[in-house]
Amino acid sequence: MAADVKEAVERIEKGVNKAKAVFFDKAEDGKIAAERFVKHGRYAVENGFEEAVHKVNREPFKFLAIAFAAGVLFGFVMPRFGRR
Repeated sequence: MAADVKEAVERIEKGVNKAKAVFFDKAEDGKIAAERFVKHGRYAVENGFEEAVHKVNREPFKFLAIAFAAGVLFGFVMPRFGRR
């Protein structure tokens, strides 16, 4: 009977070790995927910012007019929300 118990304990240990290895492999894969996602996001933001600067430098009056219109709209709408 002791041999059966010992064998059962060994099987359980093997199962636990296998499950632990699978868990840590998946956690490592998730960490790598998250790092890659952050890196790609950072590159996308940098590229978008560079493109926006390029467009503003190419057509400054158009973007100045857009900024002015947005400011006027914001200044017109916000006081209406401030009233009770």
